[in-house]
Amino acid sequence: MFHPTGQTSMLAQPKILIADDNEANVRSLTEIVRQEHFQVLTACDGYEALKIAERDLPDIVLLDAMIPIIDGCQVIKKLKNTTSTASIPIILIIALNDSNNRKKGLDAGAEEILNKPVNDVELVTRIHSMLRLKRYQDALAIRQKSETQFCTDQQAKDIEEEAEPANIASAVVEPEESKSVKPIRILLVEDDPKDAKLMRAYLKEPEYRLMLASRGDEALKMAEQRPFDLIILDVMLPDMNGFEICKRLKTGDITRHVPVIFTTSLGDVENRIHGVEVEGDGYLVKPVERRELWAKIQVLVKKKRQWDDIRSIYESTVRSAIGDALTGLYNYAYFKHFLDFEVKRSFRQNYKVALMMIDIDNFKNYNDTLGHLAGDLVLRELGRIVKSSIREVDLAARYGGEEFAVILPYNEDEKTTLIIAERIQSAIVAVKLPLGIDSVPQVTVSI
Repeated sequence: MFHPTGQTSMLAQPKILIADDNEANVRSLTEIVRQEHFQVLTACDGYEALKIAERDLPDIVLLDAMIPIIDGCQVIKKLKNTTSTASIPIILIIALNDSNNRKKGLDAGAEEILNKPVNDVELVTRIHSMLRLKRYQDALAIRQKSETQFCTDQQAKDIEEEAEPANIASAVVEPEESKSVKPIRILLVEDDPKDAKLMRAYLKEPEYRLMLASRGDEALKMAEQRPFDLIILDVMLPDMNGFEICKRLKTGDITRHVPVIFTTSLGDVENRIHGVEVEGDGYLVKPVERRELWAKIQVLVKKKRQWDDIRSIYESTVRSAIGDALTGLYNYAYFKHFLDFEVKRSFRQNYKVALMMIDIDNFKNYNDTLGHLAGDLVLRELGRIVKSSIREVDLAARYGGEEFAVILPYNEDEKTTLIIAERIQSAIVAVKLPLGIDSVPQVTVSI
């Protein structure tokens, strides 16, 4: 495993902007944040908060709703409508019973709402959860930029060599001028008939398509079989709790990007923290308030669809230039480009990068015995297994012939790499390659 300067894994310190005009609140929040080794920026009014956010691009903003000059909700709107700051997560801090600012904050686009007095453990848990999500989203955006640059460079090289340039449309897709409004597909997981009836009444508008499950196993099956934009999940179900269901959803290939909102009668801090720890995206206490539910749905679905569009764009426009046609993984040329790019970035931001090399054992025997078509099937299936076994932020490539490579950024310890390697090994054993052929030994790999 590579990591810069020989140190023991230390990501560049995240920057947290604390925007509050109350000095006691600022001191209290600063103490909590600095204990987590974060950099702290402070602003005492909304105008100053906007200036600092645009200049320093903090990783998270902790924003008091009643901050002077420009109030918290207006600050959120301005940040979310500015390209450079739109993706910065915002935690709006409100008075205990301030339902008006709660609704306005969610409408404006705040990712989280916390009540005063702020609970230390809940705040730290939410910050770490948001940083983890932002890091992954930033990595995906950077990869898209890297792919675009690589394709542009390749196209320029082709032109210089008077070759036919790759048809990649400069790796840019113009948005369609008119898109029909897509209905929001929601899975409601609720076993209480009264609560289910109330949610149906809230979500009866034409823009929503609601399906109902009353058990955890039923919900997991439906989520795997149908594309949902959002899942509303009761914590207390007859066969399993909502936290366990969410944990399984967030590790599934199809369901990992679907936002999950928990609903429960239990409004205690411990349950809210547990919801964040299993990567839930929201937490509503019953009886759920209609406007708060609508606002939360709009924010989460908008984000999901933005990321769906990003993935769709670069997968459809760039694959031909940087992908391996047989396996669907990245090709060797882009692997080299991205490895160099990622190692340099790790020096700047001070985090570990791991490199995994995978080689099919005795692959020549399979080709000689079964023919090249059967060998291609093995390569294709192995590519699928590798891709489905790694994190989204990782990059898998066909290195050449029967060799594969995986780049794993943000490896905070060696265990992460070992877990992924073991996951790949186990998946290969479970599939039993080559498929349906018992006359030759099962395919194994060395990592």
